[in-house]
Amino acid sequence: MLGKPDRVPCAPLIESYAGRRAGLSNYEFMYDYDKAEMAFDHLHQEYPRWDVMRSVYFVFHGPIQKTIGFMKPMMPGVDLPPDSEYQMLEYEAITRDDYGLILEAGYHTFLNEFHKRVHKVDDEEIAKARRLQLDVLNGQINRARQRGQTFLYGGFIVLA
Repeated sequence: MLGKPDRVPCAPLIESYAGRRAGLSNYEFMYDYDKAEMAFDHLHQEYPRWDVMRSVYFVFHGPIQKTIGFMKPMMPGVDLPPDSEYQMLEYEAITRDDYGLILEAGYHTFLNEFHKRVHKVDDEEIAKARRLQLDVLNGQINRARQRGQTFLYGGFIVLA
């Protein structure tokens, strides 16, 4: 039988709030990973009971989103004023032909073609963005561990 918990874990999805709280423009937060981590550290110092790092920064980091994002973004400081929130444009993301490509060649082949079509990038830019995304993800996991947090993204948990 489960007992009464000593407390409920604190796991806010804070994203750009951390940057704003640290005095950064949303452009600085979205495009400078070191400044973003500084903002997360600053916020954790203010709220030490923040247990779970629920950040999806490694998905929405500006250079990643503009190269291998699944949506067409309008980013602060690039397409919008620096203090704006990023926005996603609505459009037909997948065409009828894409379903055939997924079935015939697989999802990864489709994704590469999708990124080229939507973001107007080449294979080298896609590979570079994927490496950056992995580096940012690993950095986020390590920084969360240093803060004593568990890293959570979507449906999976990476134990700190």
